[in-house]
Amino acid sequence: MPSSRHRTQQSGSWQDKLEGGRTAWSSVVTVCNQRIEARYWYDGNNLNNAREDAAEVALNWLSSNTGLNSVW
Repeated sequence: MPSSRHRTQQSGSWQDKLEGGRTAWSSVVTVCNQRIEARYWYDGNNLNNAREDAAEVALNWLSSNTGLNSVW
């Protein structure tokens, strides 16, 4: 018969079952009702990189859709 400790581990949430405790994050921005996602997933310590990536994708999208050919 399993111990109570064993049963508690089995009934935990899916987050509790993640091996290594690693989580990846991404980011999304909305511009002109267009959902624009970052290209990559980032470690939680680098979440600002995900935001910057989504902003860069949005800038490129805006540039291509408005005819702006400026170097950013």
